[in-house]
Amino acid sequence: MKIMKQSISDQMFSILKEAIVRQRIKAGEQINPREIAEQYGVSVMPVRDALTRLASFGLVTIRPRVGFFAREFTPDEVREILEVRRLHEVYCLDHYFSQIDLDELQRIKQDMDAYEANPTPEAFDRIDEELHDLFLAASQNRFLMENYQQVKELLILIRNVDAARMRYSHVEHRKIVEAVLRGHKELAVRYLEQHLDNARHATLRSTAAMDGLG
Repeated sequence: MKIMKQSISDQMFSILKEAIVRQRIKAGEQINPREIAEQYGVSVMPVRDALTRLASFGLVTIRPRVGFFAREFTPDEVREILEVRRLHEVYCLDHYFSQIDLDELQRIKQDMDAYEANPTPEAFDRIDEELHDLFLAASQNRFLMENYQQVKELLILIRNVDAARMRYSHVEHRKIVEAVLRGHKELAVRYLEQHLDNARHATLRSTAAMDGLG
């Protein structure tokens, strides 16, 4: 695949970021700039520039005299990321409850109905992302949303949602949505807190298991 010459470094940044976030490049995997450059028909320099930028976003680790690696996370780092997520989402739901786009929430609810008829991981991921993003969007705070976006990309790297967790999460999502649509802010906040706590416990268990295998 060839890419356009305009803003090659920016294009490589986007391509590599997507590959890491979507885990086409696995956590801990070494990234060879020369191989990437040959694959896309570009020079090595813009690839190295892109990887250096990704390191500043926390998605790549640079090991001196060794090379570039897709980021791996310790259990403590996972715990910290999930704590920041909770702070963002609970704060926005609590403080901007009246500004949530209810029409968009109704559309998400319809998607949840369709998911129940045909539950797929892809549909679950889309609903999960749209629902949580909706609470942040209610703030209309650009800086807050940009900060959350970086957290969200790290979340994609550490999440490990098995079929059982998807079923539980879907039920939890339903409870949150119904509470918001009924205008019950305190109940919605409590359901969101419970949902995020459950997701945190599942993720940390998975991380600890993987750490034990290592």
